[in-house]
Amino acid sequence: MLMNKDIKVLGIVPARKGSKRIPGKNIKEVAGKPLIVYTFEIAKKSKLLTRLIVSTDDEEVIRLANQSGIEVPFVRPAEFASDTATDFDWIKHAVEELADKGWKADYVVILRATNPLRIVEDIDLAVEKILETRADSVRLLNPIKEHPYWLKTVQGDWAMPFIELGIPEEQLRSQDLPKLYFINGVVDVIDVHNLKNNCIYGKKISYVMIDWERSLDIDDISDFNYAEFYFTKKKLQDENSCLSKN
Repeated sequence: MLMNKDIKVLGIVPARKGSKRIPGKNIKEVAGKPLIVYTFEIAKKSKLLTRLIVSTDDEEVIRLANQSGIEVPFVRPAEFASDTATDFDWIKHAVEELADKGWKADYVVILRATNPLRIVEDIDLAVEKILETRADSVRLLNPIKEHPYWLKTVQGDWAMPFIELGIPEEQLRSQDLPKLYFINGVVDVIDVHNLKNNCIYGKKISYVMIDWERSLDIDDISDFNYAEFYFTKKKLQDENSCLSKN
């Protein structure tokens, strides 16, 4: 897709230092490489990002960004890197910091380091979608695995339906249930105008559908273990592919 050269698309990799569940999560090594570097490498391949930056308060992330050729135009202030700070806070801060220096973004692409299995097509398709649809935002979805109609809530000794359908559970068939999808956070693209209305995603939200495999969000050690397995296997496949060509 040919993009209007006047449209400025800002890619932001957010990486605050504080992580209580897994300290140093963004820089923890996965298959011999810091987690955040996987996002750096894919983001740099995008043809539709006008500018790519990191928003962080972590000196080690800054070092890795510089080493990877990723711009760090400011250090994120402490008030926007705390446990109480919202995504809205650090996104607005980044946009305003750059605007104050004469660079105004039209769209922001959020690329979280904790989603390392994305591919460059995920980024570019999401940017293309917001340009084509003029949506307030574009979010990546994948089909849910566990349908909420099967969920239970507990009341004393009893397991009760979370959603009361008025028919016995055994009469439910998976194929008859409504199709539902999960917002995975792998790539989010937002129109900067949303920030003026004190929101991120707006009302008109479009989407790009991706496979479950790429939607991994690293939140605990088991997620790290899966990522380790995934990238180790991929590295071996790539090495064997090169050997077969030689």
